[in-house]
Amino acid sequence: MKRRSIILVLLMLLAFTTMDSTSDARGSQYTVAWDKQAWRDSKAFIRNGEWYIPASALEQAYQLRASTTTEGTLAWHSTPKTPSYFRYYPNYYQHKVVTLMYHNVEKQPTDVSFISPAQLEEQITELRKHGFRFINMNEYIRYLHGQQQVPDNAVLLTFDDGYETFYTEVYPLLKKHHLTATNFVIVSSIDDRGQPGRAKLSWEQMRAMMKDGFSFYSHTFQSHAYASINSRGTQKPMLTRKLYDKRTGKVETRSEYKERVKQDLWKAEQRLQAELNNKHRIVAFPYGAFNSDVLDICKSLGIDITFTVKPGINDQSTWNGYRINAGNQNIQTKDLLAKLKHIDEEQPKKLSPYKMNWDSLELELDQPVMRRNGEWYVPLREIEKNFKVTANIDNSLQQIMLFPGK
Repeated sequence: MKRRSIILVLLMLLAFTTMDSTSDARGSQYTVAWDKQAWRDSKAFIRNGEWYIPASALEQAYQLRASTTTEGTLAWHSTPKTPSYFRYYPNYYQHKVVTLMYHNVEKQPTDVSFISPAQLEEQITELRKHGFRFINMNEYIRYLHGQQQVPDNAVLLTFDDGYETFYTEVYPLLKKHHLTATNFVIVSSIDDRGQPGRAKLSWEQMRAMMKDGFSFYSHTFQSHAYASINSRGTQKPMLTRKLYDKRTGKVETRSEYKERVKQDLWKAEQRLQAELNNKHRIVAFPYGAFNSDVLDICKSLGIDITFTVKPGINDQSTWNGYRINAGNQNIQTKDLLAKLKHIDEEQPKKLSPYKMNWDSLELELDQPVMRRNGEWYVPLREIEKNFKVTANIDNSLQQIMLFPGK
């Protein structure tokens, strides 16, 4: 008897569950409407709390052309009748900045860590094409100080070492694209251009570029080098280690080390202020090397913004900024794009067999498109996010009304 009662209860629960599921299915089929028109061919449906809109309805509502590629991708194309407000606004990250790092740019690079103007231009062109937006150092400074916001997908361009090719190659290329950049110069090599190695910038060249919005800050005065830290000749970055003196056979004391670093950083700032009238004090650490003493010294000198070579993305609390190396011949532009698009993700997105393109650009979707009975369906949230379209869900009318974005 007890067993029969348990079975009866289970059957009743199953019946109620089935009824609720059927009811939800009927209630989750909504009509899509816009401009006093309603799409009757197919309806939107909800799955796991996400509304999916028929691609055919979107095609009509926004005068688009849709097709399916041989790879199984939903491909959208704008047409002459597509409203101007219906544009793709990629959003890889918000309220944050990616800082790219380069060194030398020359027509025939002789080192893998140097790139050609053609490679740099390809990167810039593709970054813009994929929705990245460039900012300059002044905008970055104001952003860190809470004085302004930055656009979505913000990118800051920086170069190290002050090579003369920044004037002969980079400057005209960036001007062509209406962009600027910052160069962190080894100040002693600007004062004494006769030092061995590749030619460096002159103060006159730097002042000329500043008139077009370019900026120049410290890569130290003369601490961009490895030096001996013991009698065995072990070499380490001299900005962060106590140095060994062959003449005395002794290693610097901590106070001697700190005074040397302080004098070097301060001399660089004095020369930059005297020659360029710099209003801000910023340093990029050679080799990205720093320690707590270096950071304390920077703070005491009013150098509040610093940069490393550690990869990452910067927010308003990142005063010791991360940088992404983009200046290497082995870095393919497509790989750089993929890295930046996903740089702010804690976990990689789940892969879906179905993808969506907009005018040949693959969209970065949090929720994938779906196919159902041969029809494409697009997540409403993705439409709102990527195309700035707004929608009103009217449960009483069982209707989703699409509106132009702002």
